[in-house]
Amino acid sequence: DGNNGPPCLTPFLPQHKNNIPPALWRGLMDFQQEAVKFAVERQGRCIVGDEMGLGKSVTAIAIAAYYRPLWPVLLVCPSSMRHVWKGELKKWLGPEGNSKYHRSHWKERNVCILSSGKAVMDPLALFYIVSYDLVETFSREFLRKRIKVVVCDESHYLKNHKARRTLNLVPLLRQAPVCVMLTGTPALSRPLDLFTQLNVVCPAAFPSLRRFAFRYCDPKPGFQGTLSLKGATNLKELHVRIHKIMIRRKKLDALPLLSKKFRACKFVKPSWKYAERILAADNGVLLQASYIRSQSKKKSKTSTGASGGRESIQERHNAAKESIEKVASGKATGEERAALMQVHGSSQKNTSE
Repeated sequence: DGNNGPPCLTPFLPQHKNNIPPALWRGLMDFQQEAVKFAVERQGRCIVGDEMGLGKSVTAIAIAAYYRPLWPVLLVCPSSMRHVWKGELKKWLGPEGNSKYHRSHWKERNVCILSSGKAVMDPLALFYIVSYDLVETFSREFLRKRIKVVVCDESHYLKNHKARRTLNLVPLLRQAPVCVMLTGTPALSRPLDLFTQLNVVCPAAFPSLRRFAFRYCDPKPGFQGTLSLKGATNLKELHVRIHKIMIRRKKLDALPLLSKKFRACKFVKPSWKYAERILAADNGVLLQASYIRSQSKKKSKTSTGASGGRESIQERHNAAKESIEKVASGKATGEERAALMQVHGSSQKNTSE
């Protein structure tokens, strides 16, 4: 009914499905495609509460692509996930997405990461990525720009309805016609944690905190005449109402559809300084290069400027670098490792002196 449920369901239209790059749609598993259709049927306002590891990010990207005419998109996430989201957007909507439109039009400036309060919003960007902590700084600009598609990753960050991040972000979410909330843990401990998310996604069903609290939070007298809302009641009814606007699957449910887990070993070439740290930790020795560098500093102070001394130091440094590379590649012999230990002992002696 109109008081307890979301707006009337909207069909998943094939003509709008064409906005989703074919490679992206084919890359979605069945339960992810189901989540996209779930969001579209609810006019783009829903909570995707799948457990961690079930691909909520790519699901949200597909939902945003369905509403391509409403771009640009605001993507709110924890600060540690900003560049991860940029990589996902480039992977699925960029040249790798195998889409005719995106192959010819994708540019790096399509994604604008607002990494500090002094960052400047690119007016031509298609995606704005901002952390929860910086929403307050850019909230006025977002409201002025009238962003129509908003994706909130880890939306349980909004559990405290009195927090500044919540007060600044809620007007943006209510203004946007399309609002997708992503969270693997919709309610961390009690029903009250859910209210802000439910109120933003479907204010018609959850219009008032007071009504929600008295119905589902088991209010009791608290300190100095206040009400304690830490309880829970009528959970079966709340569960039914929530699932009209939230889709949630667990790993056990989706396990038969998931591909087999595979592990890969990727070799990378470390930098010179990092190689020193690795070898020092692995072999328990002070590297020859560190010793020669310390000697170089001592000689540079006492040097009269003769080029021969500098060349000798450089030769010793190059020899040290070669020996370290041998050890790093596993090509060093036992004698070379013993020599490295001897250098370690002499460098320790010089250091103590």
